[in-house]
Amino acid sequence: MKTFFSTSLLLSLIFLASCGGNKDEMRAEDLLKVLPGTWVGIQEDVQFVESWKKSGDEALIGKGYGIAGPDTFFTENLKIEQLEKNWYYIADPAGQGPVHFRLNPVEGSVFTFENEKHDFPRQIIYSFRG
Repeated sequence: MKTFFSTSLLLSLIFLASCGGNKDEMRAEDLLKVLPGTWVGIQEDVQFVESWKKSGDEALIGKGYGIAGPDTFFTENLKIEQLEKNWYYIADPAGQGPVHFRLNPVEGSVFTFENEKHDFPRQIIYSFRG
């Protein structure tokens, strides 16, 4: 199991991972290689979990949920895929409809998906380091 740390100050999720290759030259497509698996993070007394797997050659699908004590307080279906020329993180919380976060230009090994119109979070950030 891999771990991540969530920080509400930045309104983002930051994932720490070990991945092969040169971290200074990562591209959007590299998420398809490094993200599959289960990620767990804890903020205060809340545990956040994301599980990802490849869907074909050009997308990831996953599940996300939050746990506080014995209760799961949210679940959502997740997807990362390229639509037209842009990559998107698509969260589909139960009963609320999908929310699209567009990938900003990759900076080194940091992938920032953003949706300024969404209430919370507005950014989802994956930062990989070896």
